[in-house]
Amino acid sequence: IWKEWEKFASYAFNKSHATCYAFVSYQTAWLKANHMAEFLAANMTLEITDLKKVTELIDEAEKQGIPVLPPDINESEVEFTVNKDGAIRFALAALKGVGTNAVADIIAERNANGPFKDIFDFISRINLRSCNRRIIENMAAVGCFDSFGNIHRAQFFFEGKDKKTFVEKLMAYGAKQQDPAQQAQASLFDVVTNEEDSGALPPIPECEPWSSFEQLRHEREIAGFYISGHPLDHFKPIIESCCNTTLSTFSQDKSTWYRLSGRRLVFAAIVTAAQHKIGKTGNPYGIISLEDYENSYEWMLFGEDYARHKHLFEAGQFLLFNAIIKERGFEKDVSKKNFILSPTSVMYLRDAYSKLINAVKITLKIYDATANSAGLIREWVDRSNEKCLQDGRAKGDKKLIVTITDGNNEFSSDFSSVDLKVDPEIFIATQPSALVCDIQFISDFKK
Repeated sequence: IWKEWEKFASYAFNKSHATCYAFVSYQTAWLKANHMAEFLAANMTLEITDLKKVTELIDEAEKQGIPVLPPDINESEVEFTVNKDGAIRFALAALKGVGTNAVADIIAERNANGPFKDIFDFISRINLRSCNRRIIENMAAVGCFDSFGNIHRAQFFFEGKDKKTFVEKLMAYGAKQQDPAQQAQASLFDVVTNEEDSGALPPIPECEPWSSFEQLRHEREIAGFYISGHPLDHFKPIIESCCNTTLSTFSQDKSTWYRLSGRRLVFAAIVTAAQHKIGKTGNPYGIISLEDYENSYEWMLFGEDYARHKHLFEAGQFLLFNAIIKERGFEKDVSKKNFILSPTSVMYLRDAYSKLINAVKITLKIYDATANSAGLIREWVDRSNEKCLQDGRAKGDKKLIVTITDGNNEFSSDFSSVDLKVDPEIFIATQPSALVCDIQFISDFKK
């Protein structure tokens, strides 16, 4: 056999391919070892039309400790790039509805005449023919103009008494600042003219910023994934302390379902869509689309499984599921078995803070502790309880445990107080920046 392999290996086609692949592998390995950020940015650009692969590369960058920054009108390029701080800056051309021609014109103007000072400077300088209203709206929705500082994303879409959004008023202002030729180039549908406007700066409207969920929803729609976080981030301590599986479990083969059948499964997810239907027999059923950090899952629910929980199944809801996999029929061959995922209980994730959490544990490493750490913890508790009262809710009633550790699992000591009680949700949201510690929720729910 070895002699046959030797003869086969002498074939020139194999030798040439082995040499080329070995050389490319060496180059790739060298780039990953010495220029990881640039290597990942180049791969993101290569896969710019495949959002799934771009998302995988962004996850890899995070694992390597390389930040992936949201798009910025004064730093982003057509492609994914690495800035002077070694972070990857999101590509403008990767945004939905923002074409390469518009991006090229924006970057050419920025390179020629310097960074844009504010949104009015931007709208006065860009080519309104290639950069229309829809492009401005999409860039605003994902935070391209956040670095200007004096305007937030919701303000671009605020509609005044004249039924015109701020973006529409910006487009009209920009056209008036440019020469008549440029004005004629602007699309009739993209530029809203106002005879009463003499060219003065349109006032930036006052309105509430988007909620975290709404901001992330717009990012997902335009960029294809969440840029500035994940909607479930607010509930991460709940998920870590209460859940024992994720949606990726249910996308696996039947052998996994068979192995887990009869076990109690706890998982959290966002309802991204909910269809409430009536079957041919006249019985109601539902098709619920769920999403978590790792995967998505479409769940069909019938009978009591659906009827008991249908009021919770609405798009945008954050839910905690307690479920069990049941086997249907008596087929012996695992590959032919049928299984259903049956919910035993469903609750809003927000309710889990009060219903499922027994205590809050903060872990402080010895080398992070200072003479004022105890005082900071006390102030933290008081501030969180004051916030509870301001929000019209009762003071916290969950036990607080403080753990001191050396960080190497060689020494650890727990301390608790009878009078220090906290509200887990408010407590974690009011953590002082001066106190470096890990927070963990204690719960018996997933046991």
